[in-house]
Amino acid sequence: MTLEEIQSVSLDILKDVHAFCVKNNIHYSLAYGTLIGAIRHQGFIPWDNDIDIVMPRSEYEKFIHSYESDKYRLFFHQKDKNTDCLIAYARVCDSKKTISPNQCWTKQSCGVWIDVFPLDGVPENYLEFQDYYRKLCSMHRPESRFRLRYVSIRYKEGFMHKIKLPFRKLLLANKRKGHEFESEYIREISSVDANATGYCSQLAVLDNGPVEHIPLEDISSFELRRFEDADFYVMKGCDHVLRMVYGDYMKMPSEENRIPNDSYLKFYWR
Repeated sequence: MTLEEIQSVSLDILKDVHAFCVKNNIHYSLAYGTLIGAIRHQGFIPWDNDIDIVMPRSEYEKFIHSYESDKYRLFFHQKDKNTDCLIAYARVCDSKKTISPNQCWTKQSCGVWIDVFPLDGVPENYLEFQDYYRKLCSMHRPESRFRLRYVSIRYKEGFMHKIKLPFRKLLLANKRKGHEFESEYIREISSVDANATGYCSQLAVLDNGPVEHIPLEDISSFELRRFEDADFYVMKGCDHVLRMVYGDYMKMPSEENRIPNDSYLKFYWR
Protein backbone atom coordinates (compact mmCIF):
# COMPACT_ATOMS: atom_id res chain seq x y z
CA MET A 1 0.00 0.00 0.00
CA THR A 2 1.16 3.53 -0.69
CA LEU A 3 1.40 6.12 2.07
CA GLU A 4 -1.69 7.85 0.67
CA GLU A 5 -3.66 4.58 0.74
CA ILE A 6 -2.65 3.87 4.35
CA GLN A 7 -3.67 7.39 5.33
CA SER A 8 -7.03 7.01 3.58
CA VAL A 9 -7.88 3.75 5.40
CA SER A 10 -6.65 5.17 8.74
CA LEU A 11 -8.85 8.23 8.27
CA ASP A 12 -11.89 6.08 7.60
CA ILE A 13 -11.22 4.10 10.81
CA LEU A 14 -10.96 7.38 12.73
CA LYS A 15 -14.29 8.53 11.31
CA ASP A 16 -15.90 5.28 12.46
CA VAL A 17 -14.43 5.65 15.98
CA HIS A 18 -15.46 9.31 16.14
CA ALA A 19 -19.06 8.50 15.18
CA PHE A 20 -19.23 5.78 17.83
CA CYS A 21 -17.77 8.05 20.51
CA VAL A 22 -20.18 10.88 19.71
CA LYS A 23 -23.14 8.52 19.77
CA ASN A 24 -22.08 7.03 23.12
CA ASN A 25 -20.79 10.22 24.77
CA ILE A 26 -17.19 9.02 25.00
CA HIS A 27 -14.51 11.71 25.14
CA TYR A 28 -11.29 11.38 23.16
CA SER A 29 -8.63 13.62 21.65
CA LEU A 30 -6.30 13.39 18.69
CA ALA A 31 -2.76 12.89 19.99
CA TYR A 32 0.94 13.05 19.11
CA GLY A 33 1.69 13.41 15.40
CA THR A 34 -2.00 13.29 14.53
CA LEU A 35 -2.65 16.25 16.84
CA ILE A 36 0.30 18.15 15.36
CA GLY A 37 -1.14 17.41 11.92
CA ALA A 38 -4.52 18.83 12.88
CA ILE A 39 -2.98 22.07 14.19
CA ARG A 40 -0.11 22.58 11.74
CA HIS A 41 -1.48 21.01 8.54
CA GLN A 42 -5.23 20.64 9.15
CA GLY A 43 -4.69 17.00 8.27
CA PHE A 44 -1.95 14.39 8.18
CA ILE A 45 1.64 15.41 8.58
CA PRO A 46 2.56 14.73 4.93
CA TRP A 47 4.92 11.84 5.74
CA ASP A 48 2.97 10.35 8.66
CA ASN A 49 1.47 6.86 8.32
CA ASP A 50 -0.58 6.38 11.48
CA ILE A 51 -3.26 7.94 13.69
CA ASP A 52 -3.17 8.21 17.49
CA ILE A 53 -5.93 9.19 19.90
CA VAL A 54 -6.05 9.32 23.71
CA MET A 55 -8.83 8.91 26.25
CA PRO A 56 -8.99 9.33 30.03
CA ARG A 57 -8.91 5.86 31.61
CA SER A 58 -12.64 5.89 32.49
CA GLU A 59 -13.55 6.79 28.90
CA TYR A 60 -11.07 4.24 27.54
CA GLU A 61 -12.59 1.42 29.61
CA LYS A 62 -16.06 2.39 28.42
CA PHE A 63 -14.84 2.43 24.82
CA ILE A 64 -13.04 -0.93 24.77
CA HIS A 65 -15.97 -2.71 26.40
CA SER A 66 -18.65 -1.23 24.15
CA TYR A 67 -17.14 -0.43 20.73
CA GLU A 68 -18.92 -2.13 17.85
CA SER A 69 -18.42 -1.72 14.14
CA ASP A 70 -19.53 -3.46 10.96
CA LYS A 71 -16.25 -2.52 9.29
CA TYR A 72 -13.46 -2.66 11.86
CA ARG A 73 -12.19 -4.83 14.69
CA LEU A 74 -11.03 -3.78 18.14
CA PHE A 75 -7.90 -5.33 19.67
CA PHE A 76 -6.98 -4.90 23.34
CA HIS A 77 -5.49 -7.04 26.10
CA GLN A 78 -8.25 -8.52 28.24
CA LYS A 79 -7.05 -9.39 31.72
CA ASP A 80 -9.15 -12.54 32.12
CA LYS A 81 -8.89 -13.94 28.62
CA ASN A 82 -6.14 -15.27 26.39
CA THR A 83 -6.66 -12.81 23.55
CA ASP A 84 -3.26 -13.12 21.88
CA CYS A 85 -2.93 -9.34 22.08
CA LEU A 86 0.20 -8.21 23.90
CA ILE A 87 -0.25 -4.44 24.11
CA ALA A 88 -1.33 -2.25 27.04
CA TYR A 89 -3.54 -0.05 24.85
CA ALA A 90 -6.06 -0.66 22.07
CA ARG A 91 -6.02 -0.75 18.30
CA VAL A 92 -8.94 -0.45 15.92
CA CYS A 93 -7.97 -2.41 12.82
CA ASP A 94 -9.14 -2.99 9.29
CA SER A 95 -9.01 -6.77 8.91
CA LYS A 96 -11.17 -7.08 5.80
CA LYS A 97 -9.39 -5.08 3.10
CA THR A 98 -5.79 -4.84 4.34
CA ILE A 99 -3.17 -6.96 6.06
CA SER A 100 0.18 -6.49 7.81
CA PRO A 101 1.97 -9.85 8.11
CA ASN A 102 4.12 -11.14 10.95
CA GLN A 103 3.02 -8.72 13.67
CA CYS A 104 4.81 -9.14 17.03
CA TRP A 105 1.83 -8.01 19.14
CA THR A 106 -0.86 -10.43 17.92
CA LYS A 107 -1.22 -13.64 15.96
CA GLN A 108 -4.66 -12.55 14.71
CA SER A 109 -5.00 -11.30 11.16
CA CYS A 110 -4.98 -7.50 11.05
CA GLY A 111 -4.28 -4.66 8.67
CA VAL A 112 -4.15 -0.87 8.92
CA TRP A 113 -4.98 0.37 12.43
CA ILE A 114 -5.27 3.43 14.62
CA ASP A 115 -3.93 3.46 18.20
CA VAL A 116 -6.14 4.27 21.20
CA PHE A 117 -4.15 5.13 24.34
CA PRO A 118 -5.52 5.48 27.90
CA LEU A 119 -4.49 8.43 30.06
CA ASP A 120 -3.79 7.22 33.61
CA GLY A 121 -3.31 8.95 36.93
CA VAL A 122 0.20 9.86 38.09
CA PRO A 123 1.63 11.59 41.19
CA GLU A 124 1.11 15.35 41.45
CA ASN A 125 4.73 16.01 42.39
CA TYR A 126 6.87 15.98 39.26
CA LEU A 127 9.89 14.30 40.92
CA GLU A 128 7.61 11.56 42.25
CA PHE A 129 6.18 11.22 38.73
CA GLN A 130 9.71 10.72 37.36
CA ASP A 131 10.41 8.02 39.94
CA TYR A 132 7.13 6.30 39.11
CA TYR A 133 7.93 6.46 35.39
CA ARG A 134 11.32 4.82 35.98
CA LYS A 135 9.59 2.07 37.95
CA LEU A 136 7.25 1.46 35.00
CA CYS A 137 10.21 1.32 32.62
CA SER A 138 11.79 -1.44 34.73
CA MET A 139 8.48 -3.33 34.61
CA HIS A 140 8.07 -2.83 30.88
CA ARG A 141 11.47 -4.18 29.84
CA PRO A 142 10.86 -7.82 30.83
CA GLU A 143 7.31 -7.59 29.46
CA SER A 144 8.76 -6.59 26.10
CA ARG A 145 11.24 -9.49 26.16
CA PHE A 146 8.43 -11.96 26.75
CA ARG A 147 6.34 -10.62 23.88
CA LEU A 148 5.71 -13.53 21.54
CA ARG A 149 6.47 -12.90 17.90
CA TYR A 150 3.70 -14.69 16.07
CA VAL A 151 5.67 -15.72 13.01
CA SER A 152 5.04 -18.89 11.01
CA ILE A 153 7.89 -21.42 11.12
CA ARG A 154 8.21 -24.23 8.59
CA TYR A 155 9.56 -27.46 10.01
CA LYS A 156 11.40 -30.07 7.99
CA GLU A 157 12.10 -33.72 8.62
CA GLY A 158 15.27 -34.58 10.51
CA PHE A 159 16.72 -32.45 13.28
CA MET A 160 14.13 -29.66 13.09
CA HIS A 161 11.35 -32.22 13.16
CA LYS A 162 12.77 -33.73 16.36
CA ILE A 163 12.81 -30.40 18.24
CA LYS A 164 9.38 -29.35 16.96
CA LEU A 165 7.42 -30.38 20.09
CA PRO A 166 9.72 -28.89 22.77
CA PHE A 167 10.08 -25.71 20.71
CA ARG A 168 6.30 -25.34 20.57
CA LYS A 169 6.10 -25.85 24.34
CA LEU A 170 8.72 -23.13 24.83
CA LEU A 171 6.72 -20.70 22.66
CA LEU A 172 3.52 -21.47 24.57
CA ALA A 173 5.25 -20.86 27.91
CA ASN A 174 6.66 -17.60 26.57
CA LYS A 175 3.20 -16.60 25.38
CA ARG A 176 1.60 -17.31 28.77
CA LYS A 177 4.34 -15.38 30.54
CA GLY A 178 3.84 -12.44 28.20
CA HIS A 179 0.14 -12.29 29.04
CA GLU A 180 0.91 -12.42 32.76
CA PHE A 181 3.36 -9.53 32.47
CA GLU A 182 0.92 -7.52 30.35
CA SER A 183 -1.90 -7.99 32.85
CA GLU A 184 0.37 -6.98 35.74
CA TYR A 185 1.56 -3.91 33.86
CA ILE A 186 -1.99 -2.77 33.04
CA ARG A 187 -3.00 -3.20 36.69
CA GLU A 188 -0.09 -1.02 37.73
CA ILE A 189 -0.59 1.87 35.29
CA SER A 190 -4.32 2.04 36.05
CA SER A 191 -3.86 1.99 39.84
CA VAL A 192 -3.45 5.74 40.51
CA ASP A 193 -6.59 7.88 40.77
CA ALA A 194 -6.11 10.89 38.50
CA ASN A 195 -8.96 12.76 40.19
CA ALA A 196 -7.09 12.50 43.51
CA THR A 197 -3.72 13.72 42.17
CA GLY A 198 -4.95 16.10 39.48
CA TYR A 199 -2.46 14.77 36.91
CA CYS A 200 -2.40 12.06 34.25
CA SER A 201 -0.06 10.66 31.62
CA GLN A 202 0.07 8.18 28.76
CA LEU A 203 1.86 5.16 30.25
CA ALA A 204 0.95 2.29 27.94
CA VAL A 205 3.93 3.07 25.68
CA LEU A 206 7.02 4.61 27.27
CA ASP A 207 8.69 6.13 24.23
CA ASN A 208 8.77 9.82 25.15
CA GLY A 209 10.32 9.71 28.61
CA PRO A 210 8.78 11.27 31.75
CA VAL A 211 7.55 14.45 30.07
CA GLU A 212 3.77 13.98 29.82
CA HIS A 213 2.83 15.27 33.27
CA ILE A 214 -0.60 16.49 32.19
CA PRO A 215 -2.86 18.57 34.48
CA LEU A 216 -6.43 17.31 34.35
CA GLU A 217 -7.57 20.79 33.32
CA ASP A 218 -5.81 20.22 29.99
CA ILE A 219 -8.21 17.36 29.23
CA SER A 220 -11.25 18.79 31.00
CA SER A 221 -12.93 19.78 27.76
CA PHE A 222 -12.64 19.10 24.04
CA GLU A 223 -13.24 21.04 20.86
CA LEU A 224 -13.56 20.12 17.21
CA ARG A 225 -10.65 20.70 14.84
CA ARG A 226 -10.40 20.11 11.12
CA PHE A 227 -8.40 17.06 10.06
CA GLU A 228 -8.44 16.36 6.32
CA ASP A 229 -12.12 16.42 5.26
CA ALA A 230 -13.79 16.05 8.67
CA ASP A 231 -13.81 17.44 12.21
CA PHE A 232 -12.43 15.53 15.20
CA TYR A 233 -11.94 16.30 18.88
CA VAL A 234 -8.78 17.74 20.44
CA MET A 235 -8.14 18.40 24.13
CA LYS A 236 -8.43 21.90 25.58
CA GLY A 237 -4.76 22.02 26.57
CA CYS A 238 -3.39 20.59 23.34
CA ASP A 239 -0.73 23.31 22.96
CA HIS A 240 0.60 22.71 26.48
CA VAL A 241 0.66 18.92 26.05
CA LEU A 242 2.39 19.04 22.66
CA ARG A 243 5.07 21.39 23.97
CA MET A 244 5.81 18.95 26.80
CA VAL A 245 6.64 16.25 24.26
CA TYR A 246 7.97 18.09 21.21
CA GLY A 247 8.94 21.60 22.24
CA ASP A 248 8.29 23.95 19.31
CA TYR A 249 6.03 21.57 17.40
CA MET A 250 5.09 24.23 14.84
CA LYS A 251 8.64 24.18 13.48
CA MET A 252 9.03 21.76 10.58
CA PRO A 253 11.74 19.11 11.05
CA SER A 254 14.70 18.89 8.70
CA GLU A 255 14.26 16.97 5.45
CA GLU A 256 16.14 13.90 6.67
CA ASN A 257 13.85 13.61 9.70
CA ARG A 258 10.64 13.68 7.70
CA ILE A 259 9.95 9.97 8.01
CA PRO A 260 7.12 8.12 9.76
CA ASN A 261 7.80 6.74 13.25
CA ASP A 262 6.79 3.25 12.12
CA SER A 263 8.50 3.30 8.74
CA TYR A 264 9.35 -0.41 9.09
CA LEU A 265 5.67 -1.41 8.92
CA LYS A 266 4.36 -2.72 5.63
CA PHE A 267 0.67 -2.98 4.75
CA TYR A 268 -0.85 -4.77 1.78
CA TRP A 269 -4.24 -4.98 0.12
CA ARG A 270 -5.77 -8.41 0.62
